Amino acid sequence: MAYLRRLFEATGLANKAEILGAIDPRPGGRLLDCGCGDGRFTVEVARHARVSEAYGIECVDERIEEAADR
Repeated sequence: MAYLRRLFEATGLANKAEILGAIDPRPGGRLLDCGCGDGRFTVEVARHARVSEAYGIECVDERIEEAADR
């Protein structure tokens, strides 16, 4: 089970790196993240893209509260 967890986490990190690598900077632009979770990666994407506004949509109550704090 520990192997599968490590594999899952490594795959998630690789996916995030690919997403960041595919983003073109959009200074002054806006970002909408559908399914933003706790907002942590949304903030990272927004910084990487250099947008001036970032928004997230989430349907899990606990995650909404965490994202709102960001």
